[in-house]
Amino acid sequence: MELKCPGIIEAQIYEMAPSLDGFAELPRVEVPVLLIRGERSDSLPAENVERAMTLLPDARSQTVGGTTHFVPMERPDAVEALVRGFFGLEHAPGAR
Repeated sequence: MELKCPGIIEAQIYEMAPSLDGFAELPRVEVPVLLIRGERSDSLPAENVERAMTLLPDARSQTVGGTTHFVPMERPDAVEALVRGFFGLEHAPGAR
């Protein structure tokens, strides 16, 4: 497995994270949002989702049971289904 983000860049992102207030930017979002979190995520606890939902004008949230913040890697099938449903797509292009 190979990370697409170079390690030095990823380290800088984690280093700077405490100085950023992402919640302050949420009211500026003007598009529909689907927020997907893992049930056991320690990086996105349920109370942060609730706070985000009050700041996003057009948002839905979904929690995938039994997963952590690595939910896309742990349950790609569930994430795909949620995203496809959000966009009103039933099946993958070319899927049977």
